[in-house]
Amino acid sequence: MITLSTTIRAALSHPIEQAKNQHIQSEFNSELRKARLENNLYKMKKLTEEQPKIMAGSMQQSTDMMKVMPITMLVVIPIYAWVWFFVNNTVPDDLIDIVMPWGTANLLDYIWFMPIWIIVYTLISLPIGQLENKAVTYILLKRRLRQLESEE
Repeated sequence: MITLSTTIRAALSHPIEQAKNQHIQSEFNSELRKARLENNLYKMKKLTEEQPKIMAGSMQQSTDMMKVMPITMLVVIPIYAWVWFFVNNTVPDDLIDIVMPWGTANLLDYIWFMPIWIIVYTLISLPIGQLENKAVTYILLKRRLRQLESEE
């Protein structure tokens, strides 16, 4: 499920544009921080005037990422529903206990309002998803660099 949602996001988003916007925003924040430390009021005024443009780029990036979310949710929600049905109805109670580093946990138990199996899945999937996102971004950026080099 992680790989599928990562693939969908990579296909429908623009990681190169995202990397470019992140770089621009990082450079802008660095310059603004430097101007504040130096107490350079002219540069701070000039940068704060440019800040709405930088923020607009960041907001556009967030909006683009949110546009992909419903498509990903169309894939994720049925899988979560199937796992919930499977855990609640078909697995015997003695197979529901799992051993975690901090003790045993019953997958049918809840922490606040969240079933433990969702928390366990999230703890496992977040690092894997981050690694897959980095790998996809690296591959796409490397492909784009090769394309730019071949155009020259």
